[in-house]
Formats: sequence, structure tokens, C-alpha cells
Amino acid sequence: MKFQIINFEGKYPAISPRLLSLSQAQIAENCDLRTGRLKPIKQPGDVVSVPAGTISVFPYNSRWLTWATDVNVVRNPIANDTYQRIHYTGDGVPKVRGIIGSTEYEYDLGVPKPTNTPTAVAIQKTSSSWTRNWHYYYEVYETGEITQEGDLEEGVLPTQIQEVIPGKSFKLDQKPARVTAAATDTFCMWFDAEDEYGADLGRLYPSISFYGGARGGNANSDLYIDGAYVTGEELNQSTTPNITFDLTFDTSRASDYKVERAYVYTFKTVFGEEGPPSEASTIVAVDPTQNCTVANFDTSVAGNYNITHIRLYRTVVDENGYSNYQYITEMALGTTSYLDQYKDAQTGESLPSVGWDAPPDDLSGLTVMAGTFLAGFEGNTVWFSEPNYPHAWPVKYGHTMEAPVVAIGASENSLIVTTTKGVRVLTGSHPESMGESDGSVQQPCVSKRSMCHIEQTVVYACPDGLVGYQGGVGTLLTEGYYNEEQWAALNPDTMIATIHDGFFFGWTDTDSIILDLRGGPQALTSTTEWATGLYTDESTDTMYLVQGTTLRSWKTGADYLTIRWKSKLLQYSTPWSPLVLRVNAESYSEPVIFRFLANQTVVQSLTMTTDVARLIPVMRREKEWEFQIEATTDIHEALFGSSMDDVKIGTR
Repeated sequence: MKFQIINFEGKYPAISPRLLSLSQAQIAENCDLRTGRLKPIKQPGDVVSVPAGTISVFPYNSRWLTWATDVNVVRNPIANDTYQRIHYTGDGVPKVRGIIGSTEYEYDLGVPKPTNTPTAVAIQKTSSSWTRNWHYYYEVYETGEITQEGDLEEGVLPTQIQEVIPGKSFKLDQKPARVTAAATDTFCMWFDAEDEYGADLGRLYPSISFYGGARGGNANSDLYIDGAYVTGEELNQSTTPNITFDLTFDTSRASDYKVERAYVYTFKTVFGEEGPPSEASTIVAVDPTQNCTVANFDTSVAGNYNITHIRLYRTVVDENGYSNYQYITEMALGTTSYLDQYKDAQTGESLPSVGWDAPPDDLSGLTVMAGTFLAGFEGNTVWFSEPNYPHAWPVKYGHTMEAPVVAIGASENSLIVTTTKGVRVLTGSHPESMGESDGSVQQPCVSKRSMCHIEQTVVYACPDGLVGYQGGVGTLLTEGYYNEEQWAALNPDTMIATIHDGFFFGWTDTDSIILDLRGGPQALTSTTEWATGLYTDESTDTMYLVQGTTLRSWKTGADYLTIRWKSKLLQYSTPWSPLVLRVNAESYSEPVIFRFLANQTVVQSLTMTTDVARLIPVMRREKEWEFQIEATTDIHEALFGSSMDDVKIGTR
């Protein structure tokens, strides 16, 4: 009798040891089987010391960030982020970290809403920016027939029009003498207006004039200043001044032209992040002869936000009658008031940050979605950030699940939401339009730290094994490898995991799993290495393990781990015992140990020092045999039999 193995495969715990194929293993430990031979993997290499209790790590700014809690870190999804920001949850409230110049900053993620409500008060301008070309006429009261007319000009003389309130109130101490006008004819002043660039603004007749609409005449005035319709009230009297002329600007919200306004302001951080607006000021009517003083801003902000500026906005009504908040100015935090002198046409962009709330304090599971926005969860609710604005988490984007969320992961344009009861899939390219559906495999996640990603697939531990989700379609990846009892014995609720080079690496408090997600007969192995924290750096193709107070990188050490590969249970019809053994190894400089087991007990251990066959000390005859190979070098072949002819080189 003889046995030969030249192709070493992985383990299949779900299959009875006696039913395994000749190449399949009961134990496949610390080995790389992708070539078919037994190849040891290198020990992890030391990288850096970490504090005791560390379970989360992340490389940043040429050093390692460490935490003693389960922290999820993502890089800012905005391309070429100037501040090299990262965002993370699990270390108290959500946080953002970035670099300005050579200084690194860490702040709470999000921007708070201002506390104070701004005040707005209209004040008179000291001068007007538009000019008037004055004229006068005497008209017949009943018919409006003009009997005398001429020009006037502004100045300080009694015969000149004096500006009492800039752009609003005027007087004429001495009106032109009647030459051709009758004593009963009415004196009227009027003007054509131009803006500061010489453009025509319109004409204004006084309301007492036939041409201003009095006594059935046509209203020929067409003057608008900054969108407000202007009317003129003229008072003629015998005392000085003879004439007063006051302008009225239509600022009613019921009119077609509105210059009523309200103000809000926002906070802005050192990173340029803008928060939600304050409550709006009371509405104030501001006519074209007035500016507006805005005050009562917050001058300080509680919390770790590093607010540096405030941004001011005011309402502007568009040509369709819709009111929008438009940008006015940006001021340093601490500014107490601002004089708004802008016309509507001079305002800037619309207020972008309505509803841009800070994320919940206990947000967890931070994940980057395909549409440059983030996802996280808190309790039963899944939250999304505003696209391109990871500090803003509008309440309207929340999705409430039926059960508490355990972990989330992005796959294609979907978010896989695992709860204590099952799986929901949220799909869409924008958080405002995410659709909900049930996942095809309703397996809850039993360990948040087991969830990891490979390309577009999300993998996590469930009560029956490992589940892989791509889009809304799930698959039980470990089906055929473990039965329910075997999987439960691993304590999957304690599993931590990552994916590296296409392999799933998982550790529980009882064992380890290394699973090639591409499948194949060599897919499942394990390792004697252990970890309390994991991180995979895709940019350097390196996996890191936290082991006590040391961070180590996978397979970068100088020495090799010891292979342990245990065969199937070999059954024979009659008792026998192997007499000759040959092991073909790459090297024999380190021990190559071959153990024979009968009745699950080691009955012989041999150290092989050459590929020459050797005699085996006499063992009792058995019907069932197992063998185990332990080595730190490649094993190409193992043969044992009843005679030298069975194991000589070239024998098959």
C-alpha cells in the first residue's frame, strides 16, 4: 500500500474528514496554497508601537492615528481636497481632521446653526446714487393744458431745488414767477431720472398733476428705483418753502415690485465648511434712499468647530416673484454689525446651506458612497450627507429601518444596510432619491467589525457564515465550508475582518479565517497569527494587524510562520502501518516534521532532513490513518508506503 500527495488544497470543515478528497485538508494553517504546493507565509513585520488597548488605526500625515474604540475613517470624497481631510466616527462625536499649511487640526464634524437672530434696521443714506433733471410747468387745473414751462436745477439757492433727504425729499423756496400762466393755474415740478452710469430710469410727475393721474388725466410716471415703483407728492404753499416734493417707494409685498427684505447668516469654518442659516430677521422695508444696518450676530461659538467667519444673506425677489436668500458679504467671527449698501442686482449666489445640519452625535459606520457623499447610521436610522459636503447631514435624507442597524457598506450605487433582523438595500445616485428594497439574502450582521469591502462587494458575518452582497444581490460565501454548528463555534459575533489581495481575513476570539473570495480548492486556510485591530491600505497593498502594543504588517517579516497541514482521514479495509516515508521539500535547513496520527493521536513524529526516503519506526497496524506536515519551507510532495519501491523518486 502507498499514499502520495503532490497537490495540497485548503480545508473543508463542513465535510466529514473521511469524505474529503486526497488533496483536501482538515487543517491548513499559515500556508499559501495557490500554486498547489505547501508554501509558508512570512511572519508579520513590526511597523510601530501603539498604545495598549488599541483596536483601530489609520495612517495620516506620516504617522498612525490610534484609538481604543471601533472607529470608521474615510477620506474626504472631494477630489484633490486642499486640506487632505479625513472624517471619522466612533471616537465620541463625529470628527474631521485636516491640514492647513503645516498645521494639523481636528474638529467636530458639522457646523452648528447660529444662536442669535439678526436684527435689521433701515437707515437713511447720506447721498443718493441716481440723479434728476428737473423741469416745471403751470397747468390749467381742469384740463391739464400747459400755460408756462421751464427748467430747474438742484442747488442751494432759493430758486434752486434743494435735496432735504437724499433721494427722497426736496424743496423749492421760491418758485418761478408767472409770466404766461394765469393766477389760477397749478404749479407742478417733475423730473427725468438717470442712474450713476447715465442710463434712463424713468420720469416722475407729481400726483397733483393732470399728467400724474389727477382729475382723470393719464398717469404718465414710469419711474422705478431699485425695483420699487416711485410716486411723488407735491405740496404748494405760500409760505417758505413754496414747494415740497416727497417721493414714496412702493415696498409692499403685495405689489409687483418688492424691496422688503429679511436677513440670515451662517457660520463658516477654517476649512470653508458652511452651516445652516440662523433664524430670519424680522422683515424690514428698505427703500432706495435707505441702507440697512444688520446686527446681533453671534460673536463666539460653543464647541470644537473652529468657526472663523460668518456669511450674510438677504432676501431678493426674482422676476417671477419668488424670494431667495442671496449672498451679501463674509465677515470675521466677532463682527457685531454690518451696513448693507448693496442693490439687489449686486447680490451674489443663493444661500446653499438650508437644512445642512450637523450629523448626529452618535453617528457610526461612516462610509463613502459612489456619488461623493457619505453614509452613516445611528440607532434605527441611516443618514446621508449632502453630496460634496461631508459636514452637512440634512434631516430630510434620513431613512428609518424596522430594527437597529448593525453595519452598513457601499456596493455600486447601493448601500447595504444590515440590521439585527435582516438586510435593506438603499439605492440611488443622490441621497434625496434613495429607493429602498429588501436584500435577496435576509441574513443579519452579527458583528459590525466583520463588515469589509472588496471592489463592489460587501462582506460580513451572519449567523450561518459569511455573506457577500453586490448591489441588492447577496450570496452565502462560506456555504459548503462550514455547517451552522461549526460556524457558531467560531463565535462570529466577535469577528473582526478586512480584505487584502482578494482574501477575506477574519479573527474571532477562538479562531481565524483566511478565505480566497475568488474560490477554488485552495480557498480556505487559517493562521496562528492574531489581531485586535485591522487596516488594509489599498494604495500600498498592505494589511496591518494590531497585536498588543505593536502594529505589524502582514507577511513582511524576515522569518516564515510554521505550516501545519493535516490530511483527510485515510481509511483502509485491513489494518496496516506505513513503513517508508519520503518528503520532497524546498529546503531542509529548518525542521520538516511529518507526524502520523491514529485514532486522532500522534503515534510517530519524524524530522526529515533530505528528500531521500527513510524507514519509519514500527507502528501498530490501524485501519485509519491521518498525517500532519509542519515546516517553514515549501513542501512539494509527500509519499509513504509499505516498501522503498512505493516512495522512490519517479514512483507514481
